[in-house]
Amino acid sequence: MTLPFKVEYSIVCDHIRREDNGKLILIGVYGGSILVPSLPAAFGLSQFVRVTPTGPGAADVEFRVLFEGTEIAKAEAHLAIGPTQDQALISLGPFPIAVDRAGMLRFEIREKGKRWTRLDEARVGVNPAASSSVTSPPS
Repeated sequence: MTLPFKVEYSIVCDHIRREDNGKLILIGVYGGSILVPSLPAAFGLSQFVRVTPTGPGAADVEFRVLFEGTEIAKAEAHLAIGPTQDQALISLGPFPIAVDRAGMLRFEIREKGKRWTRLDEARVGVNPAASSSVTSPPS
């Protein structure tokens, strides 16, 4: 069985909140790099995924986060797509992330028991501005 949807895009962010009217707020969106003040580092990451249904159906879906090829976080969900649904938004996390060095995070999805598909990637590194020393102006 294939996924009953096509992944359109994925966004990695710090947190996702739902307003009273149902709209989602993405907080701290990352554009490919996650810069931390120092390593090791621990933080939370969320994943926002927009999908287009290929038809009605349902699937047990797994999501995972890998750091340098090692799984460090995982979630499962049952997704049901209705016959008139033209898009669906999936909000995941926050996932607890702990890294001891710079490296690549990879976010993946699959139907349970099938092959993993890449959603997104983000490189974790140290923010050079946060690690530089601050000097006082001469008096």
